[in-house]
Amino acid sequence: MNKKRLAVTISILLAVLLAMTITIFAAFDMEKPIAVMNGIIGTGDMPDYADANEDGEINVLDILALMREQKLGNVYLDNIVLDDANYSIGEFDKNKNTYKVNLPAGRPTIPQVSATAAEGLDVEVTQAFIPDGEKEGKATVRVSNGSITNVYTIKFVRDIANGFVLQYDDRYEFPLENKTGYTFESNNTEALTVDANGVMTAKKVVNSPIIVTATNGNDTKTLTVSRVEKAHINLFFVTGQSNGQGCYDGVTVNGEGTLEDPNQIYYDVQLDTVVRPDEKGKVYSFDVHPRNENVNYYNNPAFQANVVYDMHDFARQGFSSPLGVDWYNYTGEKVIFLQSAWSGSPIEAWLNPETHSAESGKYSSRKLNFYETTKAGYGKLVAIL
Repeated sequence: MNKKRLAVTISILLAVLLAMTITIFAAFDMEKPIAVMNGIIGTGDMPDYADANEDGEINVLDILALMREQKLGNVYLDNIVLDDANYSIGEFDKNKNTYKVNLPAGRPTIPQVSATAAEGLDVEVTQAFIPDGEKEGKATVRVSNGSITNVYTIKFVRDIANGFVLQYDDRYEFPLENKTGYTFESNNTEALTVDANGVMTAKKVVNSPIIVTATNGNDTKTLTVSRVEKAHINLFFVTGQSNGQGCYDGVTVNGEGTLEDPNQIYYDVQLDTVVRPDEKGKVYSFDVHPRNENVNYYNNPAFQANVVYDMHDFARQGFSSPLGVDWYNYTGEKVIFLQSAWSGSPIEAWLNPETHSAESGKYSSRKLNFYETTKAGYGKLVAIL
């Protein structure tokens, strides 16, 4: 059978098929399957969504897939928007379900996605994340009228061809496989420093490029850090009793060992097996209430003033550190804990005294009202951030 007769035969078969499906699915918009049919028989351009069943081939099965998956009707988005002007999805087309956003290498923040649709349609956005060390992630937007759902995918890809970006307080090793014999230098140490081992630390948010140089005799390697961005931080609020509070032991603010009265060791628990982050710049805490008021370093004025500190620097109990580490490893995003737990206190101690005056603020030895102190601590944290 020659190509012309084959095309005619396919066209007739598709026409019959479409007539049947129009009868069965009369409420559906036939724009997509007709476009695929025209692409198959050569009377139109092949759309990018043609391989609907993702089997690597484009044929009549893809038209059936379009019908079966109900990616039809008037269930479309009006627009997709990113919250970062550095990036774009390109021109939006309601019939185009897949978009790609090119990100720089390093640790750029992942743009947040928002979308709109016609009144009466439900829109659900799942944001993208890229675990540290990986290069790709995706966001999805589902638009639905209750019976028909249409899904849009936005893929984010990190690539050194698009530059190199870090977030505030990131630590990142200079990308050199063998650093032996190399010395490292930053041309803007106020914004970014680099130590003798090639570990770069982002010290300040800047929009101008920073040049980091690695030199070994006549061999010179350079890395241009396009900018240092504000960090995307996940805020966790921690309340409850001793398991939420945790404690610190045997470490000062500066990381120096301390000698404490054995009777003041919190529950006599040794902390040499505590889980800790491998690097700094990932998990932080802001303590509204001390973890253990007997720990010596809580007498330090810096802590009395409430500061954000890196949890890497201290040995501790409690779930905050391992939770923060796992969250970072899974998402590549930093975590800060608003730590408001207090040992031996029931949840009533955090109630609003204006609405629960009989129950709130009467459980701690200091007669603190945790609702008020936590609100005040949150205000201080927001100001710091």
